[in-house]
Amino acid sequence: MEHVAIGLGEIHRPHNWEWADATARANEVVTDTTLINCFGLQLSDNSLWRLSAAAPAVWTSVAGGGSVGSVASADGTVTVTTVGSAVDLSVPIAASTTNVVAQVRNTTGATLTKGTVVYISGATGQIPTVSKALATSDATSAQTLGVLSADILNNANGYVTITGVITNIDTSAYSDGQQLYLSGTTAGTYTSTKTLAPTHLVYIAVVEYAHATQGKIFVKVQNGYEMDELHNVAAASPATGHSLLYNAATSLWESRSIAYSDLTGTVPTWNQNTTGTASNVTGIVAIANGGTGTTTPGLVAGTNVTISGTWPNQTINSTASGGGGGTVTSITAGTGLTGGTITTSGTVALATTAVTAASYTSANITVDAYGRITAASNGSGGGGGITTGKAIAMALVFGF
Repeated sequence: MEHVAIGLGEIHRPHNWEWADATARANEVVTDTTLINCFGLQLSDNSLWRLSAAAPAVWTSVAGGGSVGSVASADGTVTVTTVGSAVDLSVPIAASTTNVVAQVRNTTGATLTKGTVVYISGATGQIPTVSKALATSDATSAQTLGVLSADILNNANGYVTITGVITNIDTSAYSDGQQLYLSGTTAGTYTSTKTLAPTHLVYIAVVEYAHATQGKIFVKVQNGYEMDELHNVAAASPATGHSLLYNAATSLWESRSIAYSDLTGTVPTWNQNTTGTASNVTGIVAIANGGTGTTTPGLVAGTNVTISGTWPNQTINSTASGGGGGTVTSITAGTGLTGGTITTSGTVALATTAVTAASYTSANITVDAYGRITAASNGSGGGGGITTGKAIAMALVFGF
């Protein structure tokens, strides 16, 4: 207890805290565990609250305080009957099997409103904490718990409907009987559009009554699964190009590349019975061979050709002697020739030298390595002269 001096003397004030309203109480931070079981007064309705846990603070309502203005069922699961000043609360017999709820705590930093779809994001004070669910990732959708039965203030406890009816919400955007799925756009909401990958599919509820203020939905959360979460699928590390193939030895569908040994029957060759390219095929592709299929190509040795070895290591040799025929595709003019490189048609000619065409007396000549006369002049030798033509011939034959 805490003594407070007022006027003459002192009185006992049987509480340690005072709050203006419920919001102020919910925001009270208490870390001292020795204050557990102490009391606080909420002035808005003179209600008394006991600290049942610290860090974070958990408050439990205590009988007493001001008069109750009204009693209502937030989620419609309790029937409230008022007779004079007496209030009777009753639960229909079927309600125990219709609605399944769980107590949770809101630590998101803001109020979570009635009708919000939430997932379990942690735990505190032996109670799970919840946040707004969103279908964009496994982390924010796989643990989807249900839909809030009523508003939950920040740092306060409340209830989530896991299975059952939530009433008096706005369902005017939908029609009776419409199915609702977890939204992949706005956290905490649902949509009537069935989500597709990569958005995660989580079924939330069905609309029982479409109305702006008196709407009803029946909640029954059904979480979708990742492929590798199925009990008979081994696909923990899939890669681009992998397929699911059944392994009878393990009784599992396994993620891996298709091997040639996996193929049975006839595999048509490209550009015969199918179209496209073989860019994603590795190993040996069977040749259709007229549609029957074979793993070995049928190579036939032609004239003057031999084939040795076994597929795929075979050698093809020519047994013919002498040169072979063919088509010349390019001729390049060598030293002393003109005409350039010829690829289609053209003329190859001898290139001219610096020697002037004429007759020389006792000629002095120069011959290069290709036998061409690159220089010529008249000489001074006696005797009958040799014409240029003869001189050239003798020079080529005798080397002078």
